[in-house]
Amino acid sequence: PVTIGAPLCSGQPNSAGAGATVRPSGSLVPFENELILDVTGLPPASAGYFVMSDTTGQTPVGQGVLCLGAPTLRFSLHVVVASSAGWGQFRPDLSNLPQGATVTPGSTWHFQMWYRDANPGSVSNLSEAQSFTFR
Repeated sequence: PVTIGAPLCSGQPNSAGAGATVRPSGSLVPFENELILDVTGLPPASAGYFVMSDTTGQTPVGQGVLCLGAPTLRFSLHVVVASSAGWGQFRPDLSNLPQGATVTPGSTWHFQMWYRDANPGSVSNLSEAQSFTFR
């Protein structure tokens, strides 16, 4: 398989361990619409959603760090629920992005999962972020 994406920042430790990681696969050709984001290291049965931005940042949020800048677009209608093993998957529809955003060849976008955690109380956390330059 072809390696796509590049880590932008690491996820912070969560109640399941070292933190959530994102393993991308698929295609970076926007019209193929085949980007797949597998997330591991999530707390079992935790729920969350991905956010994306074409800018970067470093903002503390809950017990994590949001590595995306403004504007941050939320896939809040596409909730990912982790399995009992702490795994989840998201396939963004690049032809129907939040707030009418458009991914074009040559553009760089960053994706990160924002999820519920109990570390030690009920809070939120963020996965590592991945950057993609589309072809």
